[in-house]
Amino acid sequence: MEFRNSKEAFDEAIRHGYLTTIDYEDGKYAGSWMYMHTDNTIPNISTDYFKNINTRKYLKINYS
Repeated sequence: MEFRNSKEAFDEAIRHGYLTTIDYEDGKYAGSWMYMHTDNTIPNISTDYFKNINTRKYLKINYS
């Protein structure tokens, strides 16, 4: 587990369409999520974890 710059993590999630900055009512609105950490234990795969501030559910995003 590691921690990277949270702005970079959010920017990447938005760029890939996992989160959005447009619709507050959308469940993927970036303002409703907290960056938690990044997992790099699998070679060539980086996984960012975000936690919803209302539901406490996690969003797991894999990048290769």
